[in-house]
Amino acid sequence: MVEKIGLKQLNEQKESKALKIAFFAILAIGVLARVLFFWNIPNGINQDEAFAGYNAYSLLKYGIDTSGYAFPVYFTAWGSGMNALETYLAMPFVAIFGLTAFSIRIPQVITGIFSIFVIYKFVEKYSNKYQALLAMLILAICPWHVMLSRWGLESNLAPGFILFGTYFFVLGLEKKWCLPLSALFYGLALYSYATVWIYLPLLIAFELLYALISKKLKIDWYLVAFVLILFLLALPLLLFVAVNLGIMEEVKTSFISIPKLLYFRGDEVSFASILENAKQLFSIIFRQTDNLEWNSPEKFGLLYHISTPFMLIGFIYEVVQCVKSIKNKQFRIQNIVLVMLILALLCSITLSPNVNRVNIVFIPIILLISSGIYISAVSLSPKNYRKTLIVILAIYLVFFGLFDGYYFTDYAKKTEASFVSGLKQSVARSKEVGGDLVYVSSEVFYSSILFYDKTDVNDFIDTVNYAIYPSPYLDAVSFTRYYFADNFTHYDKTALYVVHEYYKPYLQEQGFTVEDYGTYVFAYYK
Repeated sequence: MVEKIGLKQLNEQKESKALKIAFFAILAIGVLARVLFFWNIPNGINQDEAFAGYNAYSLLKYGIDTSGYAFPVYFTAWGSGMNALETYLAMPFVAIFGLTAFSIRIPQVITGIFSIFVIYKFVEKYSNKYQALLAMLILAICPWHVMLSRWGLESNLAPGFILFGTYFFVLGLEKKWCLPLSALFYGLALYSYATVWIYLPLLIAFELLYALISKKLKIDWYLVAFVLILFLLALPLLLFVAVNLGIMEEVKTSFISIPKLLYFRGDEVSFASILENAKQLFSIIFRQTDNLEWNSPEKFGLLYHISTPFMLIGFIYEVVQCVKSIKNKQFRIQNIVLVMLILALLCSITLSPNVNRVNIVFIPIILLISSGIYISAVSLSPKNYRKTLIVILAIYLVFFGLFDGYYFTDYAKKTEASFVSGLKQSVARSKEVGGDLVYVSSEVFYSSILFYDKTDVNDFIDTVNYAIYPSPYLDAVSFTRYYFADNFTHYDKTALYVVHEYYKPYLQEQGFTVEDYGTYVFAYYK
């Protein structure tokens, strides 16, 4: 009998050690997938991350953004606004490392890495270490999250901060001091993406009501602190909405601004196209692509195509268990996951969907996939489900290896045009050569020039000319020495050119010296 007990303890120790090794191996894989060459792949910079980064630089150096506001709660940016969280999180890194792709992508990288750890801890709260490792691995290696974590699109902070807020809320049901942390992350999530303004109040209302009815929460000072922190963080955005609905005047101070946008996109949330939007949304979920190459590698799918049946199994299982728990008046954390997905789907169909706009659906989907895999393994092989799980995970790792090889080679090359590869070097050379006039081909967004030129924001404000003003999407025709044009019929030999490689042979025909940096070239006449 003593020998059997000793053997059992030994097996448990081996299992515990194996689980720890698996945890750190998955974390290492996830970290490397997000950190390796993130400053160069994607190669170049997207126009939105350029704007977020330039505003971080502008606020640090000049105290105002491109519209002249000091520390706005929401940036005017293109005219119809831009979420602020990415810019403010990037500011410390821009201050330390300068305005580079490296510095402005760090917030996304950090958020992505912490999401891998938090999703493990979250699933462990309602299931076991095996399912927690499943969720952790799927998030660590899924193309959607790897790609999201490697560039600084401001709206892509939302899934991570919502996950953090939800985890600390669930943790706060036992450890009350975690509730203020939950409120902090939920409140910051409001500044990551405007769609969250509808989604989060509904999710938080459900969580509070569900926890109070189930007697997992009671009204005490921790709950008061939760509500108060949320209210204080949401208040500037409530005032922002009031300003842009014409209820009150805009607020301009030296330490905070609540701007009135040139165009308020409140009407983008519409019920008129719900059926069409729903069709697009479910196409994205089941086809795992939105046909935008910078969002989804169609070849592999957002979450790998193998995940679709597990997603459906997980969804059906959780719905059945949810109904049972309601009948038995039992509290289940998984019911929160189910509501997270349902609310995300409902909010997403009020918009014209693409992967970035519906990013709040993917974390709950990944949680359902992990549930589907675990339930499938246990059902197929109750006694040896661990071996079944290992086989399934091995298949996922094979897909990840194929995706990773593709992402860092062919895919990196394929997306260079989308991230204006070569523009950095071309702008740098134009600054070295000098001159009063630089023509830029018009497919380049002016935010990218601001980013690479590090233009004095006061000079930008004084000299910028827009094609149409006011407009929901401002298009700069010129500022300082930069002029945007296309279909060049005459080449000015006194000017410099920062243009798409398409123009290279035409410039060479005119006797220009052309320096090729990839998708974009720099040209000057000797």
